[in-house]
Amino acid sequence: MRKELKEKTDLFISNKKTIKKVLKFDNENTYLLGSMLYTIEGKTIDENKIKEASKIFKEKVSLFSDFRFLSGSIIVRMSLEKNPKAYLERLLKIYDKMNTGIFSSIYKIVAAILMCDNNKDKDIDIDSLIEKYNTIFQDMKEKHPIITTSSDIPFAVLLSLSDKKEKEIIKDVNECYELLTERFSNKNEVQSLSHILALSDVKSKEKVDRVFEIYDLLKENKRKCSNSYNFQFLGILAILGKNVNDIVNDVIEIDNYLGCQKGLGLWPFGKATRLFFSSFIVANVNGNSMNSSKTAILTSTLTNLVVEEILSTILIMNIILLDD
Repeated sequence: MRKELKEKTDLFISNKKTIKKVLKFDNENTYLLGSMLYTIEGKTIDENKIKEASKIFKEKVSLFSDFRFLSGSIIVRMSLEKNPKAYLERLLKIYDKMNTGIFSSIYKIVAAILMCDNNKDKDIDIDSLIEKYNTIFQDMKEKHPIITTSSDIPFAVLLSLSDKKEKEIIKDVNECYELLTERFSNKNEVQSLSHILALSDVKSKEKVDRVFEIYDLLKENKRKCSNSYNFQFLGILAILGKNVNDIVNDVIEIDNYLGCQKGLGLWPFGKATRLFFSSFIVANVNGNSMNSSKTAILTSTLTNLVVEEILSTILIMNIILLDD
């Protein structure tokens, strides 16, 4: 395994072990996301910063706020900021601007996080960004009314952060979608994958061909892309622009290495989730110069972990009473 890959993998493993000690009563999803967030930044878990962020969060966020569903994940994200209070205030303002409908959505919190993270060092007009997001999301609903749900909101925001014009983005998404359906039958997974691919300026067919090549190589090596985690990461790996064989070899090496680590084997991690985080490490190492890659990683991870977060919360409530 290449030195930089091993260092990044060891950092992820170390962060996961540490965060479980810092956030003792949280859940596996928060541990995974928190470890990932710190690893992306090349940092080790900072217990004092997490405690500081937790105190601020509890002071600023109502007990009845939807933000409480993702409290652990948001607190960890806040802890990476020099001024976690200012970050949370900015996040809450952006969310209020987005959440203008009758119904709230946990996915709009994820979308607000993406906007907040991409508005720190840039003079971005949030109102214009939200308008661009609405145009893209409305087109999704018109083109694919059955499969487009609130879980697609973060991906619409991800696309709105692109420098591309709305029409260009929509055209690219639709072209990738049609090409992908020639081989992949799950339309929900194909739709999310087409959103990731549209981040790249490369021609649609070339991007899709790279996806198919990566998919086939993983399958040959008995790595099955069995859930939306993995399908989205096919797109992230494809837009890295690196040699496909090298990318797949790196993913397999890390997957093997993670499989030998306590708590990162088959249970409770699972093969599919382990492959996802192996891909994340490869994308993070190879895509450091690509802000779109970094944002795509965060979008994919947050969106998928939110799904599991909601499901696990419902399960717990049923059992007891009630997480560039």
